[in-house]
Amino acid sequence: AARVADPARGGAVPDEDVAGSLRHFLARMRSRCPAGLPRLAELFAAVASEEGALGEQGFSDVALRERLCHGRHECACVFGHFTRLGGGRVFVASLLEAARGKLDGRRLAAVQKQWRQLDPEGAGWMPAAELVAAFDARRLPCVRLGGAEVELARRELVEGLGVSTSGELDRAAVFAFEELSARRRPPAPGPRPHHGPLATPAGLPRSQGGHSVRTYGDMRKEVSARPSDVAPDACVGAEDFEHYYAALSHGISDDAVFLQTLREPWSGLEAHTLGHAARDPSAREARPARPAS
Repeated sequence: AARVADPARGGAVPDEDVAGSLRHFLARMRSRCPAGLPRLAELFAAVASEEGALGEQGFSDVALRERLCHGRHECACVFGHFTRLGGGRVFVASLLEAARGKLDGRRLAAVQKQWRQLDPEGAGWMPAAELVAAFDARRLPCVRLGGAEVELARRELVEGLGVSTSGELDRAAVFAFEELSARRRPPAPGPRPHHGPLATPAGLPRSQGGHSVRTYGDMRKEVSARPSDVAPDACVGAEDFEHYYAALSHGISDDAVFLQTLREPWSGLEAHTLGHAARDPSAREARPARPAS
């Protein structure tokens, strides 16, 4: 295969440099999956042309700022690789597809079956608020086994589908929160985030500036009080649904666990829908065509 040219160094880049740079780039992209990919897509789209094509300068600026690449040489290797794949152009969609990967046959069939159960009319889309409301994060294996918090799991779905109106989750803060909630680490000293008032005995008002110790449970209440808002007019299509679970699939090697993660949060809705349809087959009207975004 032809080698990638690196103008900064003059001449071609060794194939092993390209392979290593690409591997690191995709690993850093996938570490944001699935919740962080929509934000990365927005950042790359902001510096792309109307057709979604990226220039090397715009790609490098975003990749370096988001720490997807370490240095201009690594950016040149990755950009050159995608340039060859795209016939001389690099598209945002190609970067996202490479980061998400593709579901294998069994997992893809399961995801498509799950979507058909959520969208029995076959409209191909659902209002995001309706879909998120039907998602029961308490049924997720990672939540039931104590590895994740309910609200954070729900928020990851909202952000992974790209329908959130709030910012991206801070992954380091999420990890610290989950460690604290599981009591694997003690509460950290210091002020509360968001600089809210501290609970103090009556008659002893204090400012936020003092030293305090967080208690178990207060972070859980704080996160639950700030649910991730769903864009009111947002819609989720069948392809969006597949893309979310393709990104999620990277972190789940066991097929049985992946199928549980896919099916369990929606099982309550399916039981309700099937029972309601059995009592009144005409209760659900056909969904109209998806509104223009």
